[in-house]
Amino acid sequence: MALRFGIDIGGTTTKLGVYRDYQFIDFLKQESDLDLLENLIQQAIDEFSVPEFIGFSFAGQVSDNKILSTQYVKGRALLDVDINHWTQELFQVPSRVDNDLNCAALAEKSYLQEEHIAVFYIGTGFGASFISEGNIVRGESNFAGEIGHIPFKKAPFTCPCGGKRCLELHVSGSALTRHKEFLGLQEKNLVELKTSENPLAVNIYRNFKKGFTHGLLTANALFNPTLFVLGGGVIKSNPWLVKIANDALFKKGFSPSRGEKAVMSELDEFAPAFGAIHLKELP
Repeated sequence: MALRFGIDIGGTTTKLGVYRDYQFIDFLKQESDLDLLENLIQQAIDEFSVPEFIGFSFAGQVSDNKILSTQYVKGRALLDVDINHWTQELFQVPSRVDNDLNCAALAEKSYLQEEHIAVFYIGTGFGASFISEGNIVRGESNFAGEIGHIPFKKAPFTCPCGGKRCLELHVSGSALTRHKEFLGLQEKNLVELKTSENPLAVNIYRNFKKGFTHGLLTANALFNPTLFVLGGGVIKSNPWLVKIANDALFKKGFSPSRGEKAVMSELDEFAPAFGAIHLKELP
């Protein structure tokens, strides 16, 4: 296989992974801003040569090879633009874009060699993707897996999607920050919220835990995965959440698919970019 670029456009950082024969060569990074993406690609081409394919992983809604929303990412240059036409015009390179969790799921499938997996990432937001019989579960408009927008509990602020009861308003890094700021709390992280003497802080943790396990148990009943792969910044900073997940899945899961089957991602922050280079093989 010739050279490929996998570009993970996250809520905070954009990482461009350079791969040859599916082997990692190097990463380039910059602040996430769609208006600056062209410069990053050109920098990579100047340093490593023109790739045969560019795969884009995007932290937001994607359909028909277009980015439909930019909830957490700055810039609007590529909004509702056919990504393949854009890269063909600028760099004469074919490309494809997909949701970051779908890309992460492709990477985890390749790495774990499993045909039925659920990937849950908790970082700036809360997203999921599901692989069934080796294929991504997409839904009508490629919006399947939007676990963060399951109605859960009313929050004192609005989700970027416009809702006020989204799971993501309680289970995400941005949600923790917004709740702490709204209540004027000083606790710095999930552990400090959990062990605080302030009942308002403890309640933020309890809603996080309840929402997290609610999402897991719902997905377990609906999709019956072999494994739940957990990743993202909040999970990485709090690996004890894997035990919370396994306790819930073992004790409260739908009985035919009950079990301790949550694992920490070994690819984690590299998964979306690695998965993006696999988009070339998709029909």
